[in-house]
Amino acid sequence: MILLDESINDDRLSFSRPIDENFYFVQVKIESLTKDELENISHLIRKNLDNKRAEESILTSILRRLNDLRGTYSTPGSSLSLIKKIKEDKTIACAGLGPLHGLNFRDGIGEIRDLVVHSEFRRLGLGKKILVECIKQAKNFGYKRLYLETSPHMLIAKKLFVTKGFRPVQAIPQEKVQINTESPSYFLLENLSSSA
Repeated sequence: MILLDESINDDRLSFSRPIDENFYFVQVKIESLTKDELENISHLIRKNLDNKRAEESILTSILRRLNDLRGTYSTPGSSLSLIKKIKEDKTIACAGLGPLHGLNFRDGIGEIRDLVVHSEFRRLGLGKKILVECIKQAKNFGYKRLYLETSPHMLIAKKLFVTKGFRPVQAIPQEKVQINTESPSYFLLENLSSSA
């Protein structure tokens, strides 16, 4: 079994750490990714959009980022995190972090974007792991607040966000955010120093 504190050596990575014997977490240096790797990440995100109901504003933002992943995640205060399958070195989950659209990262408001887990690897806790890593990275960048948005039908994801300290932007009691109800699609995590 691979221990959690062992590192995988690759000079293209900011850091990497095994999750278990099947998966490892990677903080990539976006500039080091090949065209094929960027296309595979874009494909993973696009595949997640297939047959999904998504608000037009969310789709527009995602498609704009997919056209320039390297540019999007090489700006100050931005990063792209991946979870890869060890045996195949296959990206099976990703999440991006950057300043909230239109703001400078020094303003202290970040946004988690493009959080996707391949359909074959859901329900393994990988979404939670990559979300927690994004929150840690946001703290390292100096963000004070984190924002994220999702589609109204992403009920399990919204439940995860609430358990990690995010609150719906539209004020509703936390106990009303249930796995089987549609709740707001915009979430905010404040006071990063005391979360995750």
